Amino acid sequence: MAYAIKQLFHINAPREKVYEAISTIDGLSNWWSTNTTGDAGKDGIIQFHFGEHGGPQMKVTNLKQNENVTWECVSTEGWDGHIFTFDLDENDGKTRVRFSHSIAKGKTDGSGILAR
Repeated sequence: MAYAIKQLFHINAPREKVYEAISTIDGLSNWWSTNTTGDAGKDGIIQFHFGEHGGPQMKVTNLKQNENVTWECVSTEGWDGHIFTFDLDENDGKTRVRFSHSIAKGKTDGSGILAR
């Protein structure tokens, strides 16, 4: 059995701005980790740094302009193989974000909470 954390929320910003925030190194540095490096293009690897604790490396597996960004974690123990998906569309003048963090069968969330 696979597991997923799913969230639906709206951002009061144009879809193009939200896409930029999740699909570029500069954009990601403004909200997830201020120390983000790598290649945010298709098949690129993004490295998120959280001080001395390091952080995950995400492979960009899908990019669809202003509609979708998908990553697969390729480095952090407990998150290897996890899929992170951001689907964007417009809704009532805002950007609707459908976020999913999928955990494949046989994997855990690092703490084991979702694999019970």
